[in-house]
Amino acid sequence: MQITAPASLSDLAAAAQAGDPAAREQLFKALRPIVAKTARSIIGPGVWVAEDAIQEALLDIANSLHRLGDPSKISWWTKTVTANRTQKVIAREKVHGAEPLDPELLARTTVGLAPFEKVELIEAFRTLPARQRAVTYFRSEGHSVKEVSEMLGCAEGTVKALYHHGRGRLEAELRRRGLTPDRFE
Repeated sequence: MQITAPASLSDLAAAAQAGDPAAREQLFKALRPIVAKTARSIIGPGVWVAEDAIQEALLDIANSLHRLGDPSKISWWTKTVTANRTQKVIAREKVHGAEPLDPELLARTTVGLAPFEKVELIEAFRTLPARQRAVTYFRSEGHSVKEVSEMLGCAEGTVKALYHHGRGRLEAELRRRGLTPDRFE
């Protein structure tokens, strides 16, 4: 019996673009964790609207996979599509009001913090405007200013300003809630 190595994301993306249904299915199974982590990190864990953003982002990816020019950029492109969809979901959330945190989902998605810290951190993060949330998340994940500017379609100076203001606003909000911001670094 011959065992074949799993295909890379870029190989799966190329095969899916060429019309291979098995590759498309494998690709979406592999992309779901990337989409979920990105959406939950921008919106906040413990919020069911993040699950909506995940589903909507996966649909966006499925419907626009043919527009991916370079299959080797599938991870980056997936994060970009997810960030854009997530910002739209955040805007929709503002119109309809923020939903309460779900304790079970919150427990599964935040690790290493005391329960009250989890809630306070997420609530503080939710006070940021959508673009500041996205920039703050991507920068905290280690993406460069250039990468974030490309993902969000804005100038590098805008990314720097959004990150600076987002961190400042988040730190002020955490202090207002009686928490030490460096605890969450």
